[in-house]
Amino acid sequence: MAEETNAGAGQADEPHFGEIRRMLDDLPEIDRDAAHTAGHAILPGSGRLAALARFLAGWQGRPTPQMTHPRLTLFAASHGAAAALGIDPVAVSEAAVQRFLDGVTPLNRLAESLDSDLRVYELSVELASADFSAGPALEEADCARAMTYGMIAVEPGIDVLALASISAESDLPAAALATLLLGGMAADWCGPSADPARLALIDKAVSLHAGTRADPLEALRCLGGLDIAAMAGAILACRFARTPVLIDGRDGLAAALVLRALEPTAIQHCLLAHASADPLAAALGRALGFEPLLDLGISTGDGVASATALAILRAACACQAAAVH
Repeated sequence: MAEETNAGAGQADEPHFGEIRRMLDDLPEIDRDAAHTAGHAILPGSGRLAALARFLAGWQGRPTPQMTHPRLTLFAASHGAAAALGIDPVAVSEAAVQRFLDGVTPLNRLAESLDSDLRVYELSVELASADFSAGPALEEADCARAMTYGMIAVEPGIDVLALASISAESDLPAAALATLLLGGMAADWCGPSADPARLALIDKAVSLHAGTRADPLEALRCLGGLDIAAMAGAILACRFARTPVLIDGRDGLAAALVLRALEPTAIQHCLLAHASADPLAAALGRALGFEPLLDLGISTGDGVASATALAILRAACACQAAAVH
């Protein structure tokens, strides 16, 4: 059964962007000795499973990687820009969260079969962010606070953290961040068949906040959402906890994009679960240089692909363990 964490209540000592920047200046490196040792203990013919075992070993910091405690995390927020398209983002996101809490989604079943934790992190779903085409989506304190709540998802003992989102209309902030930080127009990221009104809204927002291009955290504040900010915080915390990250969908990729724009090495501990059938997620994955673990035509971005990819990571660990013994 999914567990819910509501991140709506603020705390007095939440960090501001200055603390996030300081963290990015001191990122731990991969444990090359652990990766090297793991690389010498592989079964012949293991192919990419051997490379994945080395990756896991290096980032977990142990020569024999393990997958006994993976965690699936879902982040949910409401994007106010959707209201400009006649969509109620609060109602749609709240309904999505409730389905997971009721345990009736495919991911609930997959989590049970994989013996994996499934956590739903609600980020003030009942209160949508501001319309980014009219002004900044978030205040700095709210954005920094959301990043901190994302860090809470990274608890001791987790072997791999899988990130996904169930936020309504999350293509709006994700596409806006891609367009601002990587260039082009919204149609280049969402595909030419996307709704013209949606593309115009994204391009208007990017034009309005063009001055934030040089500061990715400001870009996140103005164009992103609480969910993307929280996922960026989770990815960052995983780096310090030596927890590899498995990304599923455009929201997690947008969070990874912001971190990489801040520090080019910031997402080296991340893997992409699948080559999404969603044009935006597929384009972001290519732009970030990820080699997907799977290509099953999945486009939901709600963790199903990550849950499926966890089985591949388990296989990599099993093959490496068999070679050791």
